[in-house]
Amino acid sequence: MNLTDTSRTGGDTMRARLADPSWIAAAGPAELRAAVHALCWRTVRSTIDGFCADLHVASKVLITARGVKAELDARLALLDARTGTDPDERAVLLRRSANATEIVAACDAAVQFAQMRDARWPAASDLVAAIADHRRRVSPEDACDADTALWRVLDDAEHLSPTSNAA
Repeated sequence: MNLTDTSRTGGDTMRARLADPSWIAAAGPAELRAAVHALCWRTVRSTIDGFCADLHVASKVLITARGVKAELDARLALLDARTGTDPDERAVLLRRSANATEIVAACDAAVQFAQMRDARWPAASDLVAAIADHRRRVSPEDACDADTALWRVLDDAEHLSPTSNAA
């Protein structure tokens, strides 16, 4: 296995961890920073949408992604200050910085949406969390008509949120 394969495998592992909100909630700053850096190499929209669905997780990733974005921008500034730099290296840093901006924007929108919703109806986030928890605990085979109707409303609300993928 060459260095490229090792790097890709490590990055894939870190990106996969970001698909697990429980891992994000338990992760320390260094682990989360490494995972966000991996996501900046190759973003996965479903992963971003997934961690934006949980306010606590989105807030934690937002803080980390802002730091990663600042690191990438600082590296870009240092690269621009040097003479004779590789244009490909600059292009890679620009792409990673743009991906960090995408993560920051998605998390920021999720947090702001939750704050707006909570300001209008403070119990809304608790209600949505309770419905989502109920959905996880009840298997589709055991669900009654009222359960499925309630879950459809939750699905509709999630699709209307600014963190949903409109594409």
